[in-house]
Amino acid sequence: MANDKSWFLGMVAELLGAEAIPRLRVTRRFADFPPAVSELSPHSAKLAVRLPDSAGGLGMRVFRTDSLRRLDQQDLIAWAADVYRELGLRDGSPVLVTSWEETLASPSIEVVIPPGEAAAPSCGGVIDQLFTDDERSKFGGGVAGALPQEVVHRVRSHASTIAVLLQGLGYVGRFALDFIVTGRSFADADVRVVDCNARWSGSAVVGTLLDHLFPDRRPPCYAFGLLRHPQLRTVPFHVLIERLGDWLWDPVTGRGDLIVYNVGYLASSGRVDIVALAGDAETARCRLEDLSRMVATDGAAALPDR
Repeated sequence: MANDKSWFLGMVAELLGAEAIPRLRVTRRFADFPPAVSELSPHSAKLAVRLPDSAGGLGMRVFRTDSLRRLDQQDLIAWAADVYRELGLRDGSPVLVTSWEETLASPSIEVVIPPGEAAAPSCGGVIDQLFTDDERSKFGGGVAGALPQEVVHRVRSHASTIAVLLQGLGYVGRFALDFIVTGRSFADADVRVVDCNARWSGSAVVGTLLDHLFPDRRPPCYAFGLLRHPQLRTVPFHVLIERLGDWLWDPVTGRGDLIVYNVGYLASSGRVDIVALAGDAETARCRLEDLSRMVATDGAAALPDR
């Protein structure tokens, strides 16, 4: 149930109020899909069409609403038929149509519900998600320590309430909750729930790794993402580590600011994931973005030649 976005967001609206989620409509007949699009189009610059049981950005398309509002009824129906074909939908398939709002941030929080009714759920770190596309739909990493404390407090409060309900329904294990922060500034922002990932999320993997490497206290500020370039497929892992050299974090000396993980895609796709450590979130974000951009542009030549 937690992975069914239509059920989950409906439950959140009942639990926290309609303002806790974006505007949305769920349709199960093709005939109801174009009217739902017409109803939501005036409320935001973009809208998303999503498969309720898809993971992450899969099974989702984002469209500008200015062009949709210009379509007459016949053209809107033709557009809707194209969307159905592209997503592999049939009449009777559930479809989630939701406003796709401009955001100040996209927080995500790790949650663990342990076995046993007496064991309380625990909420972990909050990260601001990074994305690899302009529509902010394809997850590409995150930054810890970047969000104002008021936003973090509201995210943790919503997550705790949702976790208690899911625990009562029998859920056990990990999940991650995704939010958006909208408004003109953080001072008057709205915090809305947009998704539940009932699985190990990318941020949970990194957080657990850091908990093992720093058992006394996870670093409060870090950024994680990926390095990718076709040339990296020709760089063996031991050579990559040698070339990163002093940039790598050393558990003995504590020096260095990079941690390499998830190296299984190096030979097949030229990708390796990294964590950038820093004393503040913005420095960590810039370190990650600068290195990712250099590798994306120059490939292996961006790495130090030792």
